[in-house]
Amino acid sequence: LKNQKSHASKAKLAMQDQEAKQRLLQKQQAEKKRQLDLAHKQKLAKLAEQEKQKQQAAAQKKAQETKRLAEIAEQKQLQQDQYELHEARDVLIKHMEQFLLQPKGVSEQWQATLEIVLDKQGKVQNVKIVHSSGSALHDRTAVNTVYKAQPLPLPTNQRIKKQFMHFRLNVSPRWFSY
Repeated sequence: LKNQKSHASKAKLAMQDQEAKQRLLQKQQAEKKRQLDLAHKQKLAKLAEQEKQKQQAAAQKKAQETKRLAEIAEQKQLQQDQYELHEARDVLIKHMEQFLLQPKGVSEQWQATLEIVLDKQGKVQNVKIVHSSGSALHDRTAVNTVYKAQPLPLPTNQRIKKQFMHFRLNVSPRWFSY
Protein backbone atom coordinates (compact mmCIF):
# COMPACT_ATOMS: atom_id res chain seq x y z
CA LEU A 1 0.00 0.00 0.00
CA LYS A 2 2.83 2.28 0.83
CA ASN A 3 4.35 1.52 -2.53
CA GLN A 4 1.06 2.22 -4.18
CA LYS A 5 0.77 5.55 -2.39
CA SER A 6 4.31 6.41 -3.31
CA HIS A 7 3.66 5.45 -6.89
CA ALA A 8 0.37 7.47 -6.87
CA SER A 9 2.19 10.36 -5.32
CA LYS A 10 4.92 10.17 -7.95
CA ALA A 11 2.32 9.89 -10.65
CA LYS A 12 0.50 12.91 -9.23
CA LEU A 13 3.75 14.85 -9.07
CA ALA A 14 4.59 13.79 -12.60
CA MET A 15 1.16 14.86 -13.72
CA GLN A 16 1.47 18.19 -11.93
CA ASP A 17 4.92 18.61 -13.42
CA GLN A 18 3.50 17.74 -16.85
CA GLU A 19 0.66 20.25 -16.36
CA ALA A 20 3.12 22.93 -15.24
CA LYS A 21 5.28 22.24 -18.29
CA GLN A 22 2.13 22.38 -20.45
CA ARG A 23 1.12 25.75 -18.95
CA LEU A 24 4.66 27.07 -19.38
CA LEU A 25 4.70 25.88 -22.98
CA GLN A 26 1.30 27.53 -23.57
CA LYS A 27 2.57 30.78 -22.00
CA GLN A 28 5.68 30.62 -24.17
CA GLN A 29 3.61 29.94 -27.27
CA ALA A 30 1.21 32.78 -26.37
CA GLU A 31 4.17 35.15 -25.82
CA LYS A 32 5.75 34.05 -29.09
CA LYS A 33 2.41 34.60 -30.88
CA ARG A 34 2.04 38.00 -29.21
CA GLN A 35 5.57 38.96 -30.32
CA LEU A 36 4.90 37.72 -33.87
CA ASP A 37 1.63 39.67 -33.95
CA LEU A 38 3.41 42.77 -32.64
CA ALA A 39 6.20 42.36 -35.23
CA HIS A 40 3.57 41.89 -37.95
CA LYS A 41 1.70 45.02 -36.82
CA GLN A 42 4.96 46.98 -36.71
CA LYS A 43 5.84 45.75 -40.19
CA LEU A 44 2.37 46.73 -41.46
CA ALA A 45 2.70 50.15 -39.80
CA LYS A 46 6.14 50.63 -41.38
CA LEU A 47 4.80 49.62 -44.80
CA ALA A 48 1.85 51.98 -44.35
CA GLU A 49 4.22 54.82 -43.38
CA GLN A 50 6.41 54.08 -46.41
CA GLU A 51 3.35 54.09 -48.66
CA LYS A 52 2.20 57.36 -47.10
CA GLN A 53 5.66 58.87 -47.71
CA LYS A 54 5.60 57.63 -51.31
CA GLN A 55 2.18 59.19 -51.83
CA GLN A 56 3.32 62.45 -50.26
CA ALA A 57 6.44 62.47 -52.44
CA ALA A 58 4.34 61.74 -55.52
CA ALA A 59 1.88 64.49 -54.59
CA GLN A 60 4.74 66.92 -53.98
CA LYS A 61 6.34 65.97 -57.29
CA LYS A 62 3.00 66.40 -59.06
CA ALA A 63 2.51 69.80 -57.41
CA GLN A 64 6.00 70.87 -58.47
CA GLU A 65 5.36 69.69 -62.02
CA THR A 66 2.02 71.48 -62.08
CA LYS A 67 3.71 74.63 -60.81
CA ARG A 68 6.49 74.28 -63.40
CA LEU A 69 3.96 73.80 -66.20
CA ALA A 70 1.96 76.79 -64.95
CA GLU A 71 5.14 78.89 -64.93
CA ILE A 72 5.94 77.76 -68.48
CA ALA A 73 2.39 78.57 -69.59
CA GLU A 74 2.59 81.95 -67.87
CA GLN A 75 5.94 82.66 -69.54
CA LYS A 76 4.50 81.70 -72.93
CA GLN A 77 1.49 83.92 -72.25
CA LEU A 78 3.80 86.80 -71.33
CA GLN A 79 5.78 86.28 -74.53
CA GLN A 80 2.56 86.17 -76.54
CA ASP A 81 1.32 89.30 -74.77
CA GLN A 82 4.63 91.06 -75.49
CA TYR A 83 4.35 90.11 -79.14
CA GLU A 84 0.75 91.31 -79.30
CA LEU A 85 1.69 94.49 -77.43
CA HIS A 86 4.44 95.20 -79.95
CA GLU A 87 2.05 94.53 -82.84
CA ALA A 88 -0.64 96.75 -81.29
CA ARG A 89 1.89 99.55 -80.79
CA ASP A 90 2.94 99.27 -84.44
CA VAL A 91 -0.71 99.54 -85.52
CA LEU A 92 -1.22 102.56 -83.24
CA ILE A 93 1.91 104.31 -84.50
CA LYS A 94 1.02 103.71 -88.17
CA HIS A 95 -2.46 105.05 -87.48
CA MET A 96 -1.09 108.14 -85.69
CA GLU A 97 1.45 108.85 -88.44
CA GLN A 98 -1.42 109.50 -90.85
CA PHE A 99 -2.53 112.46 -88.73
CA LEU A 100 0.78 114.15 -87.88
CA LEU A 101 1.13 117.40 -89.78
CA GLN A 102 4.36 119.33 -89.48
CA PRO A 103 3.70 123.08 -89.27
CA LYS A 104 5.32 124.92 -92.18
CA GLY A 105 8.45 126.90 -91.58
CA VAL A 106 9.36 125.29 -88.24
CA SER A 107 12.18 122.95 -87.27
CA GLU A 108 11.76 119.24 -87.80
CA GLN A 109 14.01 118.50 -84.84
CA TRP A 110 11.61 118.32 -81.93
CA GLN A 111 10.06 115.74 -79.67
CA ALA A 112 7.32 115.89 -77.07
CA THR A 113 6.33 113.14 -74.64
CA LEU A 114 2.61 112.84 -74.04
CA GLU A 115 0.61 110.94 -71.47
CA ILE A 116 -2.60 109.72 -73.08
CA VAL A 117 -5.74 108.36 -71.42
CA LEU A 118 -8.35 106.58 -73.55
CA ASP A 119 -11.80 105.19 -72.96
CA LYS A 120 -12.82 101.65 -73.91
CA GLN A 121 -13.67 102.72 -77.46
CA GLY A 122 -10.29 104.35 -78.09
CA LYS A 123 -11.54 107.90 -77.70
CA VAL A 124 -9.12 110.32 -76.07
CA GLN A 125 -10.13 111.27 -72.53
CA ASN A 126 -7.03 113.28 -71.69
CA VAL A 127 -3.67 114.26 -73.17
CA LYS A 128 -1.00 115.68 -70.91
CA ILE A 129 2.42 116.96 -71.97
CA VAL A 130 4.91 115.10 -69.78
CA HIS A 131 8.03 116.44 -71.51
CA SER A 132 7.73 119.53 -73.62
CA SER A 133 9.47 119.88 -76.95
CA GLY A 134 10.46 123.37 -75.87
CA SER A 135 8.06 124.94 -78.33
CA ALA A 136 4.39 125.64 -77.67
CA LEU A 137 3.68 125.20 -81.39
CA HIS A 138 5.32 121.76 -81.46
CA ASP A 139 3.57 120.71 -78.25
CA ARG A 140 0.17 121.79 -79.66
CA THR A 141 0.94 119.88 -82.87
CA ALA A 142 1.65 116.73 -80.87
CA VAL A 143 -1.52 117.06 -78.77
CA ASN A 144 -3.70 117.95 -81.79
CA THR A 145 -2.34 114.91 -83.66
CA VAL A 146 -3.62 112.63 -80.88
CA TYR A 147 -7.08 114.20 -80.92
CA LYS A 148 -7.27 114.11 -84.75
CA ALA A 149 -6.35 110.43 -84.80
CA GLN A 150 -9.16 109.32 -82.50
CA PRO A 151 -10.63 106.86 -82.07
CA LEU A 152 -7.27 105.18 -81.64
CA PRO A 153 -7.05 101.50 -82.58
CA LEU A 154 -7.16 99.26 -79.52
CA PRO A 155 -6.04 95.64 -79.32
CA THR A 156 -8.70 92.98 -78.86
CA ASN A 157 -6.69 91.12 -76.19
CA GLN A 158 -8.13 92.44 -72.92
CA ARG A 159 -4.83 92.12 -71.02
CA ILE A 160 -3.08 94.22 -73.67
CA LYS A 161 -6.00 96.60 -74.03
CA LYS A 162 -5.65 97.59 -70.36
CA GLN A 163 -2.10 98.78 -71.07
CA PHE A 164 -3.45 100.95 -73.89
CA MET A 165 -5.94 102.78 -71.73
CA HIS A 166 -3.20 104.90 -70.17
CA PHE A 167 0.22 105.21 -71.81
CA ARG A 168 3.04 107.55 -72.76
CA LEU A 169 3.95 108.34 -76.33
CA ASN A 170 6.90 110.21 -77.80
CA VAL A 171 5.84 112.39 -80.73
CA SER A 172 8.22 113.81 -83.31
CA PRO A 173 7.65 114.99 -86.89
CA ARG A 174 9.29 111.83 -88.20
CA TRP A 175 8.23 109.18 -85.70
CA PHE A 176 6.24 108.07 -82.73
CA SER A 177 7.57 105.74 -80.05
CA TYR A 178 6.81 104.33 -76.65
